[in-house]
Amino acid sequence: AKLDFTCNNWLSFDAIKHFTSLKAVGESVDKPHQYFNNNLIGTINLYEIMAKYNGKKQMGFSSFATVYGQPEKIPCVEDFELKVMNPYVYFGMLLEMSIFFAFVYTILNSNICM
Repeated sequence: AKLDFTCNNWLSFDAIKHFTSLKAVGESVDKPHQYFNNNLIGTINLYEIMAKYNGKKQMGFSSFATVYGQPEKIPCVEDFELKVMNPYVYFGMLLEMSIFFAFVYTILNSNICM
């Protein structure tokens, strides 16, 4: 509701920078439901608001390398095996996949930079 109110009163935005706000691995183990709601559901809510207000926007998303666990080689590259080690990483992987599908399958008609 707060995001909808903000967008309704500020319709001239051209881009959104998305930074997942909860990021403590240990806390994600203790409070996985909180991370699911904030990081994943919150992002889905953002897609819906973007689509409601034309959807033809640009989105910058701060991705993270923790989806690769503790790789044997550095730097990490995108074709490394994904390793879920905690709820933070699991929800992060879901979040990145949801962004991909939202844009590829035209839920949003936007550009994304990850």
